[in-house]
Amino acid sequence: MMVIKSGTETIQSIGLPPIRNGTYYVERWRDKAFPNMSQLKFLNFDFVRAHIHINIPSTLKVLHWEFCPLETLSLVDQRYELVEIKISWSNIVQLWHGFKFLEKLKHLDLSCSDLEQTPDLSGVPVLETLDLSCCDCLTLIHPSLICHKSLLVLNLSECTSLETFPGKLEMSSLKELNLCDCKSFMSPPEFGECMT
Repeated sequence: MMVIKSGTETIQSIGLPPIRNGTYYVERWRDKAFPNMSQLKFLNFDFVRAHIHINIPSTLKVLHWEFCPLETLSLVDQRYELVEIKISWSNIVQLWHGFKFLEKLKHLDLSCSDLEQTPDLSGVPVLETLDLSCCDCLTLIHPSLICHKSLLVLNLSECTSLETFPGKLEMSSLKELNLCDCKSFMSPPEFGECMT
């Protein structure tokens, strides 16, 4: 396994150029490991289909990884500076395990067909947009979502396996709820008194 070491303590941004000829970055990045990069702020691995070994540093603010091959993200620290996560069209099954404190996260795009459940969002107090569209395998909504107080936009369109919410919606800031083509949804959601 090749490990990238040189200058890692000062790297603040990693990004790849657009794909060419419709091919993915697989061979070029296969079996590379990134040690902890203590100053990393921006990471774009869009279209990298290789399993890259990286512990996401707590300093990271933006993570883009469309077509991510991983089933879960390696979030091992107690607190994170993340503001935006976009990992659409990925193999993510569960974004993270247990409680994670991401006090600055505002935008989360999890439109992944393999996603089975939403994460615990009780440690994500300022989340404004959550995109769960086209999550064909999504069957479980974590209870923390239905009482989230900062969420403005919730997109659940084409979540064809989702049948219900785990209770009455108490999302006082919600402005847009998209349930288009949720073919298995058993009944309309119930709205609490705070839903104006």
